[in-house]
Amino acid sequence: MARLFYLEHKMKVLLATSSPTPQLSSFFAKSMAETYAAGAKEDIEFIFLWSPDEFSFRNEAAELAINNDCDSVVFIKPHLQWVAEDLISILKNDSLIEGVPTKNLYSPQQYYKVILNEIKEDLEGSVNAKIIDLDFIKIKKEVFTRIYDFVIKANLVKEDIVEQIPLYFYSSADENGPMTQDINFCRAVEKAEIPIEINVNVAVFEHVWTPRKTFIGEDLRKDFVSKGFKEHG
Repeated sequence: MARLFYLEHKMKVLLATSSPTPQLSSFFAKSMAETYAAGAKEDIEFIFLWSPDEFSFRNEAAELAINNDCDSVVFIKPHLQWVAEDLISILKNDSLIEGVPTKNLYSPQQYYKVILNEIKEDLEGSVNAKIIDLDFIKIKKEVFTRIYDFVIKANLVKEDIVEQIPLYFYSSADENGPMTQDINFCRAVEKAEIPIEINVNVAVFEHVWTPRKTFIGEDLRKDFVSKGFKEHG
């Protein structure tokens, strides 16, 4: 008699980064190795993508995630260090988009800072952002389907057939000046009514010049980010 065997779904995650050379920092490599080990305990399979092209790698990663039936894609800049268990918890959350903003620490003043939606008094768990950088962020695969109508398309010609390819991440400009990939993606997400969650209990270290621990914008006190790393004097 034939029997049916039901296998539990194994989570598959594409972890992507971009740098001029494939020689990533020891901090990034250490965090990634610890994440792979922690993921194995949770039955999470990781696929790693490195690209030298910081302008196209996000679209490449999105296409790979869709074609390989990944549950999520995670973008992490190569100068970041994180706590493996924190990233695993983000991946296991039901959130469609969840990350930790970093640009507010070291970018020039003309760069935008994270823009938060109205904050409730209770800061436990997560808050929602209107605009966030994509330096450390999880995006579930279904997000790309939902924002398809709100992103630009590029024409790809194959044997006299024109196929429209979505650009989920692209730069542009308007009357206010340049619009980065981060901003255009967040605008598309807003139109699709998808919340961007920021977990206030997660911290990352940025190794740019002097290691600094992130805090979340000017609206949240940095004291709320207390997990993962010892303070440097």
